[in-house]
Amino acid sequence: MSDGKEGDDLVQKLEELAKKKESEPPPELTNDVVINLAGLTPLQYAQQLGREAKKYRTPVKLLEKAVDAARIEQEAEKLLEPH
Repeated sequence: MSDGKEGDDLVQKLEELAKKKESEPPPELTNDVVINLAGLTPLQYAQQLGREAKKYRTPVKLLEKAVDAARIEQEAEKLLEPH
């Protein structure tokens, strides 16, 4: 049987890993990430938005604004394409 000491050691290791991860800089949020989000279906977007915001340590509202801007840009490009 395991005793409380093993559990304490595990908790301590998990806390150390969490601190290490927090101290690492987040990956760079690139235009490709925003464009990818802009191209998703509404359901996919809803599922992915929170994950991406957490991954890049970016406020959800800020990421939403960036995606909205990318969608507007995509629509403008479609309007300017020759028919």
